[in-house]
Amino acid sequence: MTIAAFPTAQRRPAPPELAPATVRYKMPDFGQPWPDEITFLPNGWGLSISVIRPSLAMKMLEVNSDQQRKPKRRSIGQFGRDMVQGRWQLTHQGIAFNRQGKLVDGQNRLMACVESGVPFTSMVWFGVGD
Repeated sequence: MTIAAFPTAQRRPAPPELAPATVRYKMPDFGQPWPDEITFLPNGWGLSISVIRPSLAMKMLEVNSDQQRKPKRRSIGQFGRDMVQGRWQLTHQGIAFNRQGKLVDGQNRLMACVESGVPFTSMVWFGVGD
């Protein structure tokens, strides 16, 4: 099947280039510069694919938002076992920090990393909404 089979696809404008955007949010303070490259998306969000070590996971949990749900012990245990057994995989779900630099997604994954003592790879988002 060719693109000609989808005539509307030919009329759509090209997506904007991924150029650095103006950052309008506070970066979380982990006591050290962020170790990996951050790609800034047109909407202003920052994205990094990073290895999260237990020491960094603890720092991330220190800026946890009051808006987070209660930790899920069962999920934390399963995530930790997956990390220890080498079954943890990078997925579309990541760690997210809002515009105030507070953790808003990923606390169970981070707690599993701290408790298991095993690093994991994750997408890390900066500047997302609550």
